[in-house]
Amino acid sequence: MRSRLRKFPGSAARWAAGIAFFAAKAVTPKKLNRVVLNTFPDYDDTTRAFVEFLEDRRADLVVLVDDDRAAPEWMAHARARCVRKRSPAGIWNYLTARWVFFTHGCFSYPCLSSRQLIVNLWHGMPFKRIARLDPSQADALIPRCHKTIASSERFRGLMARAFGLSEADVLLSDHPRNDLLGAHADGLANEIGGARRVIAWLPTYRRSVVGDVRIDGDVSQDILSGLVDLAPVDEVLDRHDALCIVKPHPMASYDPDALKAYRRIRVLADDDLRAAGATTYGFLGLADVLISDVSSVVVDWQGTRRPLVLFMGDFEEYSQTRGLLVSPQEVVGGATCRNVGELAKELNRILSDPKIRDGCRPGPSGFPRTRALLESIAPELLEPRTG
Repeated sequence: MRSRLRKFPGSAARWAAGIAFFAAKAVTPKKLNRVVLNTFPDYDDTTRAFVEFLEDRRADLVVLVDDDRAAPEWMAHARARCVRKRSPAGIWNYLTARWVFFTHGCFSYPCLSSRQLIVNLWHGMPFKRIARLDPSQADALIPRCHKTIASSERFRGLMARAFGLSEADVLLSDHPRNDLLGAHADGLANEIGGARRVIAWLPTYRRSVVGDVRIDGDVSQDILSGLVDLAPVDEVLDRHDALCIVKPHPMASYDPDALKAYRRIRVLADDDLRAAGATTYGFLGLADVLISDVSSVVVDWQGTRRPLVLFMGDFEEYSQTRGLLVSPQEVVGGATCRNVGELAKELNRILSDPKIRDGCRPGPSGFPRTRALLESIAPELLEPRTG
């Protein structure tokens, strides 16, 4: 233990603070209808699904945020309260909550209390190594929870091992954010313009600058670095009157001018979505095609039955650095492209099909995923609000 404390200075104080925090959780009275939710980034699709679904229900929803900026308009007019996480009010709401949901951890490193139910919604199914399954995280603080979710049996064991749970504590559930596919996207009309087809491109990060700061794979293969020549793709898009919108990962380092040389490829960052009153999954619902790599978004995209293209020019490097738990191609199928030429050829094939959307499923209505998850954990929270 002493060597461990020397290696990680300040950990003794952290453990002491953790014990004190656990004691506070154990003795603080809980409000049985209080739900605390914390996501990254703030006000993402998970937050919006919870806020809108619980608007007229008994639950007292408190959204804990890290961002000092004012809440977006859709949050400002909601009944749910928005509280700065690392503030006395944020800590008090957490301590008095019976139900806690998070995507990246929320005061979740000290010991758990049986007086709360802590649910880790994570942020998608893991293709890449995460938490306890990532050797680089061996000495990191892994978020602790009572339960987490998996979209299928394929991921159930992985999620259990990643967070030190039994498989019985991994709930089979689609992610609540899927309820926002295609919702509230009207404000994006100016971004899309009159393009006949829209391609959404959601690459995961190669260099992260927020949260878990690291480099995975080959940074020069990151399309947002400006080092990848996408002219062949731009030509195909122009031929088919299509627009490709690249949505950077919220943790990624990227050059906002990297794609300005192209006529049919543009960047739509989180701030742009916020300004349009939209969220990522609302934008996704407008797309005809998705391009991605090892991002968990491809699992969610499966439900739309629209074309998917996997593009990864640094597959070997990524596998050697970050490491994969399972291949995306094994799980979701779709075309796999290893260079820009292959990608341009595959997009040309897809966009040449006039029936590109035939058989596609419409977006959900009525928040079925959020409802199903809460019904399995806390059905009492679904009771209609009175007064």
